[in-house]
Amino acid sequence: MKAAIGGCLLAAAAAWGLGQPAWAQPSAEQQKCLAALGKGALKLAKVQGKANRSCAKALAKGKLEASAEDCLSADAKGKRAKTAAKNLDVESSRCAGAAAPDLGSAGAAAANDAAGLAETDLAHDLFGDPVDDGLVSCDPDRAACACQAKALSAAEKLFATLGKTHGVCKKKRFKAGEIVGQEDLEGCLDDPEVALSVEADTKGKLAKTRAKLAATVEKTCDGPGVSTTSFPGACDGLAGAALAGCLADRVECRFCQLLNAAEASWSDCDDLDDAVANGSCQNLSCPAGENACPSGCTDLDTDESNCGACGATCGEGQTCTLGLCL
Repeated sequence: MKAAIGGCLLAAAAAWGLGQPAWAQPSAEQQKCLAALGKGALKLAKVQGKANRSCAKALAKGKLEASAEDCLSADAKGKRAKTAAKNLDVESSRCAGAAAPDLGSAGAAAANDAAGLAETDLAHDLFGDPVDDGLVSCDPDRAACACQAKALSAAEKLFATLGKTHGVCKKKRFKAGEIVGQEDLEGCLDDPEVALSVEADTKGKLAKTRAKLAATVEKTCDGPGVSTTSFPGACDGLAGAALAGCLADRVECRFCQLLNAAEASWSDCDDLDDAVANGSCQNLSCPAGENACPSGCTDLDTDESNCGACGATCGEGQTCTLGLCL
């Protein structure tokens, strides 16, 4: 799938006289910038994930004053805003001038948005949109309440392990001089031939985390018989290994989407989540008239950075008119 996407992009670039992007091994300063931006995005995702769990817990205990859906975005203690601001500061201090990366980043603002959205979308995947429709109170349904809390925590651990695995792969490949283009960077996510990549799971940490998620489902959801009704979103009606697999797929989908948006990547999230091209993981859901690109939703008829196709950039002094650089 990636080859097909890349071919289309190069064809589009040729059609507008752009040629292939001239990438090179990022400098040491650029690598430090990319590492800091990546850590910042994952930190913000962690903050949002913790907020999601807190909102679910508050609803379960009857201590939520507003709706759970409103709680997801409330940022009552300001931690998400503080983390987002820090990421912007890091970009200003570590990524300026010659340290500004030529690949692997859509900017701190885009990464901040993507991190928050990925975790919010994951909550919707599990419990529905709004999440109030699926979250349950511990009184009277203590079993379902425990199932949701434990499984959500295990799912978040998988999200964090994906981030750590991906980060280690990037660090090792940068050090070895193996990343000279965007596709090399994407290999740390979706290429099973790349050692230490998420897809290869060389050290087996992801397999262990998935196994713990499956064990959690078996013990806290299947045991009390509440599996099929506890996750009325994308995994509604499932139990046992099917439920555990669905939960893991949703985590991997949202993690992939985060990377694509934050790193301006083109990984095929639909194939990555369940190894099937079935539309289960679209990169973005865009308004009518706009298209999903790694940089976000945009109008390919007028966007000079995505003119006629994602990544097709108009030359200096050109404008994008009806998908053509003129």
